[in-house]
Amino acid sequence: AQRKQLRKQIAPFQWYSSILRTTLNSEPIFHCHGLHEWAMQYHPEGAEPPPSAKYQSGLHLRVSRQVINETVERKGISCTHVDA
Repeated sequence: AQRKQLRKQIAPFQWYSSILRTTLNSEPIFHCHGLHEWAMQYHPEGAEPPPSAKYQSGLHLRVSRQVINETVERKGISCTHVDA
């Protein structure tokens, strides 16, 4: 029982360690050009709403959803943010 408890306590640190190792060994991406927020708002026709919709549904966008979708599809997203 004590070992099981110890493994449970150690698990988050092992997960964090694996994230850090992967990050350390990955090639950095410096050409995101601020499209992270656009990627979070990307919502192609017929798709499920983006995760951000649950807390941003009341916020009005300064550009149309069509402009966001066309920009993301044309430029592509090379962002290292996990939620993009």
